[in-house]
Formats: sequence, structure tokens, C-alpha cells
Amino acid sequence: MVNNIIELFGYKTKLELMVKKQTEKLKKQNQLLEEKEQKLRKMNETMINTLSNVVEFRNMESENHIKRIREYTKCLGESIMKLFPEYGLTSDQVEKISCASVLHDIGKIVLPESVILKPGKLNQEEWEILKSHTTKGAEIVAERINFEDREFCDYCYDIVRHHHEWYDGTGYPDGLQDEELSIAVQMVSLADTYDDLISKRIYRAEYDMDKAYQMIMNKEAGVFSPKLLQAFTAVRSEIEEIAERYTDKER
Repeated sequence: MVNNIIELFGYKTKLELMVKKQTEKLKKQNQLLEEKEQKLRKMNETMINTLSNVVEFRNMESENHIKRIREYTKCLGESIMKLFPEYGLTSDQVEKISCASVLHDIGKIVLPESVILKPGKLNQEEWEILKSHTTKGAEIVAERINFEDREFCDYCYDIVRHHHEWYDGTGYPDGLQDEELSIAVQMVSLADTYDDLISKRIYRAEYDMDKAYQMIMNKEAGVFSPKLLQAFTAVRSEIEEIAERYTDKER
């Protein structure tokens, strides 16, 4: 009887040591995996920021433009998470979407300067060339940008191709409408529209933030979903703070 108890105790101790050793091994593996993912995220972010800076330099826009787009998108995403849980957005997804947003105009790097820097109104042929930055950008993403995170790559492609689509189907290049538009695309589209309105362009002066807000709400600068507009209104003050924080010197 005593021998059985001693044997059982020894087995229990051995089992506990095995469990402890396995737990420590898994913990170390998870730590190494997390460190690897952090390094990859940092490398990916560096590459994304480099590419977006090339786009901004090519378009003669401010470097703060990409910062504002990213922050607006993140702000909208957090608002949607709170107000509309049916979209199933997570904090991680919002972070990926906001990071992917900075590539929205990458297709413009292959367009002629005579079009993207023209000070006056574009003719029909020039307008069609400008619109092609969406499809050309999507080709660049599909053929040249490859990250291990498949979800992030999908966000990049979707945003680059569809950020000029409108909720009523009148946008380009695919004429998507309603819920055919992903919430990621809707967020970036509104962020880009708002920033365009409050930014000085070579063909017009900027609008003040109140006017830009009213134009968006009144469908004077594109058509957005009621839910997105509600989320936008809920964080309007935060959006305006971002615009002020990353304001352009020339404003």
C-alpha cells in the first residue's frame, strides 16, 4: 500500500514536471512567433510607408496626406466597431485596413504628369486616364506586393481598386453599390474624400472643415452609406482634430 502511494506520488511529480516543461516550451515558441510577427509587421509597415511616400512625391501632395488618411480610417473603423457590431470588425482588422489605406493612390505612379499635375479641368480622355489609377494600382498590388498576411493583401487590393466607388453605384471602375462595397473600402473612400475637400488643390482652394462635412452629408461629394455617415458624425470632432494635428504648412 505504501509502495503504491509512493509510486503514485512519483508519477504525479513526473507528470507535473512534464507539463511544466511542455508549457515553458510552448510559451517560448509563442514568444518567438510573436517576435517574428512583430518584425514582419514592422518590415511591412516600413515598405508600405516607403511606397506611399513615393506616391505622394509623385502626386505633389503633402506627406501629411497619408498620415491623415490612415488616422481618419482608423477613427472611422473604431466608430463602426462601436455602433455597428454586425460588420464584425476587430481592432486588428481596423489596424490592417488603416495601414492598407495609405496605398490607395499607388496606381498614380504610372500615370503621366501631364494628367495628374494638370492645373485646369481634365478633358474626357485625360479623365479616363486618371480613373485608370484604380485598376493599374490593383495590378501593382496583385503582381508586385506580396506579404505573408493574406488578409492584409486582400485589403490592399480592395482599397486600391475600389476607393472611388460610391454607395449608389455611380463610382468607378466596377460600379459596385450598396453592400457590394466592403466596409474597408467605404471607410477609406470617405476618408479620402474628406481630406481632398479640406486640402488645397492646384485647381481650387480648400474648403473649411464645416463645409466639407456638410458637402459629404448632403451627397455633394459622393454617396456614402447611412451607417458610415452615422459613424462619421459620431467621431466628427476626432476627425477634425486629426486634420489639425497633421495640417499642411501651406494651409
